[in-house]
Amino acid sequence: MSRPGQAGPRDEGVPAATTTFGNGRSTSPAALTGGSDYTSWAGPGTGVTCPGTITLTFPSRRAVSEVVLATHFGQGQGQGITKADVQTWGGSTWGTRAADAQITWTGNTATVERESLCLPSAVATTGVRLVVEAANRTWGNLSVNEITTR
Repeated sequence: MSRPGQAGPRDEGVPAATTTFGNGRSTSPAALTGGSDYTSWAGPGTGVTCPGTITLTFPSRRAVSEVVLATHFGQGQGQGITKADVQTWGGSTWGTRAADAQITWTGNTATVERESLCLPSAVATTGVRLVVEAANRTWGNLSVNEITTR
């Protein structure tokens, strides 16, 4: 319980996820924010080109200082995002907070791996968008298990 003058707990709710990449067989962007590292979203099996976007829309404003991606088979032969711009919604336009952020995946197994994209400072926002510039697409697509913010 909060006392006067103190912030109480906030239910920030689950963000909605959308993408311009399209969806692979039996996947949905909802998996990106479903709370499980063991379900995933994947782009179509062929024809995926960059750039494209993955957007999270929050039910209420929240402070974001980093975006955390979880994936498996991210490195080399896999399907992990390797470079992206991190943008936040400013109420009327998207602003780039981290440009050309590099992601280096070290695993190429079914073990889920996490990598963080840090913003220079926390931003209060109702949306985060990744402009995906590059990904490992040896299998023809890209995939992400979960995206969270801190």
